Amino acid sequence: YLQRSTSNCVLFIENDQTDVLTSELANNLCKTGIVCAYIDYEAACSGELELFNAIAQTLKLTHAPYKAGGVWVGVKFLDDLITLSEKCPGVAIVVDNAETLLLEDRHTMFRLIEAFLVQFHHWFEKKKPCYLCLQMRMDPLVRQFFGQMV
Repeated sequence: YLQRSTSNCVLFIENDQTDVLTSELANNLCKTGIVCAYIDYEAACSGELELFNAIAQTLKLTHAPYKAGGVWVGVKFLDDLITLSEKCPGVAIVVDNAETLLLEDRHTMFRLIEAFLVQFHHWFEKKKPCYLCLQMRMDPLVRQFFGQMV
């Protein structure tokens, strides 16, 4: 479904749901120009600002890196994703080790989902795919194929 514009835009994925088709999916995303941000939460982040910055810098968003203070960082992030919707055919954000994020900082996970969903309709109206994939436990296949797309 990652190549389609659909309202099923937030996916929680367990390791038993990935297989060798992951490589085919990653290759198809590259061929269609859909940009992908792969973030290993455990390796790269320790809070909301770091998570939003890791995703924004991977996607080369306009206003990254974000700074704390003033307007909530999620507003800048969603604004940048809206701008990106004008420039590219689709986006997939893959957060590996999302279970750690959920267990240790569920507030940040909910804020990420909130920011993502607020801007989602801009992609949907343009019939462009836009996904937030939360890989619950680190999966070597997901890292291997989506990590190389960065």
